[in-house]
Amino acid sequence: MLSSLNGCWFYKAGITENGRSEVYEILDGAWYNRLSVDELTASVEFARASNEFQSGESDVLWLLSRNVNSIAYGHSPDNSEELYDFAFEVGFRCLANNTGWLGRLERSGGSVTVAGVGRLTLSDAPCLEQLIISWVRLIEHRGVHSYIDIPELIYLVDRLLELSPARWVGYWGKGMAAGFQANELSEVELYMDLAYEMEPELATSTADYLRIAMTYPDYLDGDSIAEKFSTRQFRVNDGVEWALENQRAVRELFDR
Repeated sequence: MLSSLNGCWFYKAGITENGRSEVYEILDGAWYNRLSVDELTASVEFARASNEFQSGESDVLWLLSRNVNSIAYGHSPDNSEELYDFAFEVGFRCLANNTGWLGRLERSGGSVTVAGVGRLTLSDAPCLEQLIISWVRLIEHRGVHSYIDIPELIYLVDRLLELSPARWVGYWGKGMAAGFQANELSEVELYMDLAYEMEPELATSTADYLRIAMTYPDYLDGDSIAEKFSTRQFRVNDGVEWALENQRAVRELFDR
């Protein structure tokens, strides 16, 4: 997947009966069937060969980055870092449709600034969520030498929380940033618990909190991990909304 398409022809997809682009429908449908890595992968390749991708349509770009993030996290292939990097690039490209944000970004030499994020609006939130997810995971993969990016990441996370305070990604991003910076474990737990409250069927924030907690001197033991999971009753069976993410979260924790 993600082989180069430079120099390839691009096609204009059709419009479906409900007025959506065919590319949009294929990307969205594949995400709702994301236990199938083959369907997710096919949707990504289909989208990348489309005129909508080439022209940078926001609706297609954020769905594309969502599907790539789902492959990287949920299915955990060997090239996960490469996939997160691609989703990261698509996320920035998606936000570039906001000319106010783009102008500030160009004036700052490509750095994320408070003034720049202030130009982002609610319509940018879907792109922003996927950019944050991919950036957090890239920092996680690349380790300490990438921690220099954390202040810019936090600017984006804080803006997302202003725009979408009832969604989980912003709180999870704050919790992950606090963990990267080795802040008080209680701060990490606060934000991860808020993320859980926003999406109580999703195990990601709980699993990431417990994994971070194990790196602290007063880390949690296996019994504490099992207790935390058992009280929250995350479902992992095929057919539930967050099956892929929850299966990954449980596998990661209990394989340690």
